[in-house]
Amino acid sequence: MKHAQHSSWFAENALFSLLTGEQLGDVVSVSHAQSLPRGATLFQRGDQVRGLYLLTHGQIKLGITSAHGVEKVFRIIGTGEVFCEDAICLDSPLPVYAQATTDTEVVFVPRGTVLAMMERNAAFSKKLLEGLSSRMHAMFHEIEAISLQNSTERLVRYLLQVNAEKPQTRQLTLPASKVTIASLLNLTPETFSRTMAKLQKAGAIEVTGRQIALDVGALQAMA
Repeated sequence: MKHAQHSSWFAENALFSLLTGEQLGDVVSVSHAQSLPRGATLFQRGDQVRGLYLLTHGQIKLGITSAHGVEKVFRIIGTGEVFCEDAICLDSPLPVYAQATTDTEVVFVPRGTVLAMMERNAAFSKKLLEGLSSRMHAMFHEIEAISLQNSTERLVRYLLQVNAEKPQTRQLTLPASKVTIASLLNLTPETFSRTMAKLQKAGAIEVTGRQIALDVGALQAMA
């Protein structure tokens, strides 16, 4: 039962779906699931990379905490996403920690197995590299936003980006807590709240808890 469920999860993932049936079987045979309650840490910054993870339920944040206790969130992982693939080819400590923001389950695949699949399947390797390249471009955009955009521009860009995943609707649910999203955008929670209020006053959004109704045209004009 476990292997059948793991096989289904991997087959639905854009990266692992490129494996042959035999290769997928090899991955499933060495994978294992791990459950994490909200707030639990999957790995710490500085840990050695052991493999990659497929998130099958819940949510994970990747970040760092300064010596003064200030948190910076770099990425929010959602259901169906793979993470830690950027560290697979490097024999170096992980640069971030991973913490569950809700009750979460991940499936772990050992590093050696992933490296073997990269050698055996060119399409798998290409897809993994495409994912890394996309992440690198996203990081450049984040650096640009932090360096050159004010709080309003950052939040508007983020809302439009989330909305672009479901462009047919003008309603969205914030994918994480406001504190986590504020850290992702390099804003303090107070600045995040003030900026949300500013957008609402301008008629660009209407906020009800984590539910937000968007006036996409108004947001695009502000961007």
